[in-house]
Amino acid sequence: MGKSSNKNFSAAGSPASIDNDGDLILRVGGAGSLKEPNNIVEFKVDSTTLRRASPVFKALLFGPWLESTVKALASPAEPWTVSLPDDEPSPFTILMGLAHANYKVISRPWDTITIYELLVLADKYDMMHLFSPFTASMKKTVNAYNIVTPNIEVLVVLYCSWALGDEKGFAKALRNVVLHSSLDNCGTTQLVYSGTKLAEIYHLGPADLLDYIAEVRQSILAEFADCINNDYKRRMVGSVCVVKDTSYAPKHICDDYILGGLHRSFTASANIPYFPINPQTIQHSCRGFYEAVLDLLQPMQILQGHLICFPKERFEAHVTGITIISNKRWEPGVLIKQEHRALMRKKRETFEAVV
Repeated sequence: MGKSSNKNFSAAGSPASIDNDGDLILRVGGAGSLKEPNNIVEFKVDSTTLRRASPVFKALLFGPWLESTVKALASPAEPWTVSLPDDEPSPFTILMGLAHANYKVISRPWDTITIYELLVLADKYDMMHLFSPFTASMKKTVNAYNIVTPNIEVLVVLYCSWALGDEKGFAKALRNVVLHSSLDNCGTTQLVYSGTKLAEIYHLGPADLLDYIAEVRQSILAEFADCINNDYKRRMVGSVCVVKDTSYAPKHICDDYILGGLHRSFTASANIPYFPINPQTIQHSCRGFYEAVLDLLQPMQILQGHLICFPKERFEAHVTGITIISNKRWEPGVLIKQEHRALMRKKRETFEAVV
């Protein structure tokens, strides 16, 4: 995890003093840092305080690792130093301040991105309990983000809500990700959201979240496809026309007219498979597939007096019924798996136990 040395890293400047009486220098940042690769900060901390605050630091600093064994070689000229090149200095400052109860080094308020970075770091070192006094304000900040269109920040909200045990916020973000995730255009089954491959995002939520997103997405696309397939099949073997007024065109003419329109529209499309539509082959997101189908149905001509038979109107009504925002499928108790809800409950209990 870390890299140890007894070298005095004066190039990084004087250590930021988290604890003036500390016995350990943590050298944070560097090549492994994604956000601040050129920023290395040294923190003077107390190893015993870290041992109490973090099981991970306890094992790292007092276990059978290099970071622990070099302690015996430390001296005033060459203090005990541990390098953490993969961590970001900014959130690390806050985490160390909380661990040592040194609130002077803690900058506030925290925006959503800062909260995300803090939670990722705290999860890494098993220090989530330090945020117990702040969970209410953290949830409020995260929930203030207005989730409308697909955006990479929605993934930030998704993880923050998960880490804080906020089922309502998690379900809201999850709904957006489910509806706007598509398959990549390289012939694989990798999910893409807002131009980002979800498999490349390390902190989203529970370990099986990607599989669950794919499962829910597939079930919705199957409902969409079934609506169109069933409408097409019924017109082929019977009649869907519901117009009773005989002054207009007969039912069979209505059905034949619409069947011809469906055939022309879907055979001309390179993006949507022809009937029967197999949801497994749909690369679109749920939202994208819905809009693509409407674009195909919109130009179709309808016989006078038969607007009610128009497949576009029927498809829109069906989709609204299964994806409307107030629909029960999006409620936290329905959308979130029971196993995930149990894990989120434990997260809340971790925070509540410390307060």
